[in-house]
Amino acid sequence: MPKPTLESVLNEVEWIQREMRLVRWDPKDYSRLFGRRSIEEILESRQVNYMNSCLDLTTAFIFRLRQQKLDPRLVIQELTGPHTGKTVFHFATEVKIGLEWHTIDFKTGKSALVYPGKYAPEKSNPANRHLNLQRFYTRAFGPKTNFFQLLGISGWRQIGKKFPFMRYSHVRAAAKAMKAADSETLFSKIKRIRPSIRRLH
Repeated sequence: MPKPTLESVLNEVEWIQREMRLVRWDPKDYSRLFGRRSIEEILESRQVNYMNSCLDLTTAFIFRLRQQKLDPRLVIQELTGPHTGKTVFHFATEVKIGLEWHTIDFKTGKSALVYPGKYAPEKSNPANRHLNLQRFYTRAFGPKTNFFQLLGISGWRQIGKKFPFMRYSHVRAAAKAMKAADSETLFSKIKRIRPSIRRLH
């Protein structure tokens, strides 16, 4: 297998953008699917919910990087949500290529922000109040693994055991805000976004 390079990593970003489809989940499926689907289920379906897609896009991307013999880290940022005023998550990837770290951060509509160095809240989420950052190695991230198994918890009710700011009530508030914002108009608008890769230096 050729030695991984930044360009080969960006090829995987393009694969995610090309192959993974944005779909509109029924709101009643949020709690049943979000965080509970395995990598295998995500990749076989090639579908992610158009709202809050960064978790599924990021975990699928990490799994594909591991197939390149890379050792990426899942970055989870806790920040104050602009719509709820409560804690929400943002997910991104850090990967070391040679001696250099790089961050890959999926955004709305499958676009991606890529920059050298480790994840920096001031680059990825400058408009939102940063609360906390944790990094998780993904060596145990196999095709049958889901988000909760990676964290070592059974579901959203236990999320406060792993994060200092996030609470189950915040998850419920975020789900409620998503349901309120969900519409065919918003879905169509986001689907029309042409995925891009924006590189910072």
